[in-house]
Amino acid sequence: LGMNFGSAGHTILAPSLSYLLVFRANNAYMRYWQGRTQVSEIFLTLRDLTMQVSIYMRGGDGMFRWRWREKSWGGDVKDRFTPEVMLENMDELDNAASRGRVNTVRWCVALAVSFK
Repeated sequence: LGMNFGSAGHTILAPSLSYLLVFRANNAYMRYWQGRTQVSEIFLTLRDLTMQVSIYMRGGDGMFRWRWREKSWGGDVKDRFTPEVMLENMDELDNAASRGRVNTVRWCVALAVSFK
């Protein structure tokens, strides 16, 4: 090409190049924070989903009595609310609700791990 800019070329090129580098770095930083915010929102949504499923899967009579601590168990007061008594009184709805809660937590943890 045969052009010779002399020292003026450096004075024009250096500020332009540094401006473009800073602009590119700033855009990358903004994309990083957008991605991090979206992943955090996904994790919050997964946590809320897990909590809601755990709360709204009612189960059967055994879990209802355990949750509200009804005094219809009979026996001594110290034995009335033990986990063993709860397990003895669990029915099929309690088992299905328990399996549903466990599976929901498993799927949410698997999805969260896949995003990491």
